[in-house]
Amino acid sequence: MSQVKRFEDCCWHDNAIHGFRMVQGADGCTGDLVLDIDHIVEWLSPPENAAAYHFRITPALLTFHEVSDLVVSIDYRTHSLAF
Repeated sequence: MSQVKRFEDCCWHDNAIHGFRMVQGADGCTGDLVLDIDHIVEWLSPPENAAAYHFRITPALLTFHEVSDLVVSIDYRTHSLAF
């Protein structure tokens, strides 16, 4: 069973976003913004003589309700393909 955390208790730093979608609301003016993310549930200290941290992740959907007037800007010039 999945555990639900309060938004305020979660850390969203460095969570990878794989996709997003808008789901139109009943009023036709607002909707849900749904982000498909890899949520970091635990940061693991690097092993001795290693520089990079590792972490445990879980797939998650992060949903914002009643979104309106959304503007999205994507800048992929400084992308990273690190995993």
